[in-house]
Amino acid sequence: MLRQKIKISPNGTDANVNILFKSKYNLGGLSEDVEKLVTDKTSENINDTVDGENLRFTPLTTYSLAVYFYNTGTTTYQTNVAPNEFASSAITSTAFLNSFYVYKIFDSQFENDQNLLYTGYLNGYDFNGYSSGAYSWNNDVEYADIHIPNSFISELTGNTFNLYMKINFYSAKSGKVYPFSGVTTTNTESDLYNKLTFTATTKQYKVSTFTFKEIKNITYANLVNDSVDSLSIEKQAYPSGNTFTTGGIYETIG
Repeated sequence: MLRQKIKISPNGTDANVNILFKSKYNLGGLSEDVEKLVTDKTSENINDTVDGENLRFTPLTTYSLAVYFYNTGTTTYQTNVAPNEFASSAITSTAFLNSFYVYKIFDSQFENDQNLLYTGYLNGYDFNGYSSGAYSWNNDVEYADIHIPNSFISELTGNTFNLYMKINFYSAKSGKVYPFSGVTTTNTESDLYNKLTFTATTKQYKVSTFTFKEIKNITYANLVNDSVDSLSIEKQAYPSGNTFTTGGIYETIG
């Protein structure tokens, strides 16, 4: 029996599938070949394919994300980005533009039973020139899109559900992490989050309170910084002198 061999390219890699030449239209045997190909290629993935299935949720309307930093000089909260590090003239600097916020979405406010569902970013180009007011949070900005795994949504019993947002700021100038809390004052770990309400059918979410304030507690801030892996990128300081001594230093001799 004659066979025609055709070449297809799944994910940029070539693979051959045999198609039988017969007197009538018959796909017998083709599905088995394709199924084997899909199984082989799927098994090469590090993660199961279902891991990548997410639903994109967008803001119901335009919100303002207000992030307040604590200015140690004025001992007040203000919306200037990291005022203890960046002057208003430094907002176009490389260090400023390479700094970023990381916000995380959890299914619970309590660390002992929460799952991380999504991580989003705002970099210096997103908030370049920002000195007062709040960040616009709407359908026009990609950083406002929140992707929730289908595996989580499929376990829900209702159409609406609450998730919780936490935010930190990472300074590219000092390597410091700035932790923030919401505006509630229950003196529990729930203060670290703001609540977002999602609707599964419309794939939208709404926010009631969207304000975060830098946590002034030095002990907690140090704990957060100690838990983050970082690498200082600094300009090389070259030694001076013409002779390397037994003490491990360079000196100028002669």
